[in-house]
Amino acid sequence: MAFSKKKLKSRFEVGKDWEHRIAKRLQDAGFPAVVPTEGWIEGADVNQLTAEDQDVVVGEIVLEIKSRGGKTHYYGLEDFKFPTIIVDTVWGWKRKKIKPDYYLSVCQHTGGVIVIDGRDWETWSEEEFWDPYEQKRNLCFVADTATCHDWEWFLEDLAIQFRTRTGEEVE
Repeated sequence: MAFSKKKLKSRFEVGKDWEHRIAKRLQDAGFPAVVPTEGWIEGADVNQLTAEDQDVVVGEIVLEIKSRGGKTHYYGLEDFKFPTIIVDTVWGWKRKKIKPDYYLSVCQHTGGVIVIDGRDWETWSEEEFWDPYEQKRNLCFVADTATCHDWEWFLEDLAIQFRTRTGEEVE
């Protein structure tokens, strides 16, 4: 079954909604978070979008937001039921011109967030997963949940990275 443009657009719009929600949470915490890409671009090359899109940017810090639906429900690391978590497809990650500094896995049901530090990419492993939307197996990077972080850690680390890169304090 081919992955239709209608399904792709729908997934894009759901993802974009979560990018805005996360950017708003960061703004409320004093960070200058922006969502640089707005809306679906009709006729866009998916390969180019994958390579160039940045979900949320805080100064020069790039965040990749992965909203997760389906049967998985979690509020954070404390109730995530699996030993590993999907980071990204290997194909998607390798195509990115600018690698994300952080991946945020957001539960669509609860808004819970698990943070994967992009600096740890060398510790990730590869595993195949069935994608029910695309109806195919995808090779993905997975991170051991023992190396992941919660929202509070993320806010502290993001503030340190922001100060280091910009010389500015978070408001």
